[in-house]
Amino acid sequence: MQQITAFMANDFELLSADGSVIGRLAGTDSDGSRFLAGPRKFELREPDGTPLLIIDDVPDFGLDTFELRTPDGGYAATLTKQLTFFRNRVSIKAADGSTLDLEGEIFDYTFEIVDQGAVVATISREWAGISRSLLGHSRYVVSFDPTVATDRRLLILGAVVALDLIRMKQRRA
Repeated sequence: MQQITAFMANDFELLSADGSVIGRLAGTDSDGSRFLAGPRKFELREPDGTPLLIIDDVPDFGLDTFELRTPDGGYAATLTKQLTFFRNRVSIKAADGSTLDLEGEIFDYTFEIVDQGAVVATISREWAGISRSLLGHSRYVVSFDPTVATDRRLLILGAVVALDLIRMKQRRA
């Protein structure tokens, strides 16, 4: 996942291992809304524009909460930042009632996503280059267990974007 915009947006390209674009994530808020509250609504799309997942930073007081929805508006999952004393914790509650756990240094972007005790993905932040870093752009490597189903992969990608937004809010605060 490679961030392609940073000012009042948080748009990403999803790249395959060989560098080809396999998806795009773009904000769908109006410019005025982004200026006042920052980016809050996103769509993950295939390169041809087919929608795959909607990510919504719902208004809340205290804990950051994101709703992940299917393209037809159906509920897919809720990602919530948990309040803990000594470490950051984020949970993803899927529509089927299962929970994905994020383990590791979540806000340093070196962590694993665990589903029922099995590691289903590893995420790490990667150097984006001097010019991209100066512009505030980020790059993440997301490695999936090959047996992970497509719907779970979409939830994991949505979680990575939501975590980037939470981190951005913390920097601004």
